[in-house]
Amino acid sequence: MRTRQGIGLARAQGFRVRLAATVSSDREADEFRQFLDEEQIAPEDRVIRRIALRGSATEGVALARSDLVPEVTITAEGVYWHPVGAEDADLLVTRDIFPLAEAFAAVRRAFEREGEQALKLARIFNCA
Repeated sequence: MRTRQGIGLARAQGFRVRLAATVSSDREADEFRQFLDEEQIAPEDRVIRRIALRGSATEGVALARSDLVPEVTITAEGVYWHPVGAEDADLLVTRDIFPLAEAFAAVRRAFEREGEQALKLARIFNCA
């Protein structure tokens, strides 16, 4: 009920509403999709992802930085590559949050390094 009220309030104030959920089963994903349909959340404003085997999770999809497109996540501890590992040292990009422009530039540089590494590996392990 509170979520629906929050969506209505945000829309009344002119905000675009984008919702995300982390689910552990297909059933949960289907339930969330139904909720999104009822709230008329546009397809481009929906994010549904599976639980990742990170932090204290004992089940889920095993993910590393190279598996994830950067989704800058800022916590009190620093700037992380993605919210799925916003407490994990291997996804920490920088502890320097400010200035924000530099924090985002650090993520861009890390993204470029990931791409360079992928190309190097493709040349080393050329199977075609």
